[in-house]
Amino acid sequence: MTTPPAPLRVRVLFPGIERHARAAVRLHPRPGRPGPTDSHIGGPLLWPAGEPWPTCTADHHGPRGPSASDLAGVGRDGDGDGVRTAGPRVRPATEPNALVGLAQLYAAHVPGLPRPAEADLLQVLWCPADHDLGAFTGPVVHLRRRRAADVGPVLTAPPLPHTADERYLPRPCVLHPERVVEYPWYEQLPPELAERVRLFDDEGTVDGHPLAEHLAEITYTEHLSVAPGWKVGGWACWPLTGPMAMRCPSCRCDCDLLLTIASTEWKASDALRWRPVEHRRQAGADGAPVGTEAGPGEPTGVQVGRYGRLHVFTCPACPGSPPLLSLQ
Repeated sequence: MTTPPAPLRVRVLFPGIERHARAAVRLHPRPGRPGPTDSHIGGPLLWPAGEPWPTCTADHHGPRGPSASDLAGVGRDGDGDGVRTAGPRVRPATEPNALVGLAQLYAAHVPGLPRPAEADLLQVLWCPADHDLGAFTGPVVHLRRRRAADVGPVLTAPPLPHTADERYLPRPCVLHPERVVEYPWYEQLPPELAERVRLFDDEGTVDGHPLAEHLAEITYTEHLSVAPGWKVGGWACWPLTGPMAMRCPSCRCDCDLLLTIASTEWKASDALRWRPVEHRRQAGADGAPVGTEAGPGEPTGVQVGRYGRLHVFTCPACPGSPPLLSLQ
């Protein structure tokens, strides 16, 4: 997958912004049949057969749990779209709920993936139900890092959750990682740069001069700064809350953005920049992708919040600490 070049040169528009650039890796998930030795969303994990599968014991609520036969295909193959459950919400959970494998990322496939203690494999699981997370409700995220070479016999039939919300059951997807350059959310820029960005977005001007008519729809926020979709690293976006301090509760260091879990790969408003070149000829007249049930714009079937993004932050000094989450 290939992200088109920016329609305007960010470093020329906003001199000095290059000091705030960060690399991110867009994962570009697409429906497929990943295996345990692949990087993927929603596929089978390279999980040691003798290692206990993690569960959630916190209070949670969600749709009435599907049957084991309904869940049998989750995270195993690409035959179905996962489970689409419905029913009344219940709480609390009366027994531990098995987590669902959400993502698996190998350092060999994802440039710049953090490797604490030489771990070359990151596994992301979550409890597929809503929890009270303080500022919002959502799934509890669990991270497991390991060295792939240390895994012996692999678990082939992980336990199934007894409660699962359809929004949190990913369709199996293969990945097409691509490195891109991002710039901060405008409120995280130094004041002078932030003011230039505000004038650019609100008034369509650069140094007091209006943009050409064919560029009037371009904004820093949607087209020039933070990439949408599933990604590793880069900058977070803060449209709902404004920038929040994400500090490790153990050492008080600032946490790094590890992973963004996204409901969509792009929206109609930002498709001009972020819809991959390979999908432009497949798009309908309204800019929405066509060709599959959900289209490449919503490949995983995951929905966080109201079609938002869940940012997962980790502390570089305390890799064993639980992640911090922000829903935007």
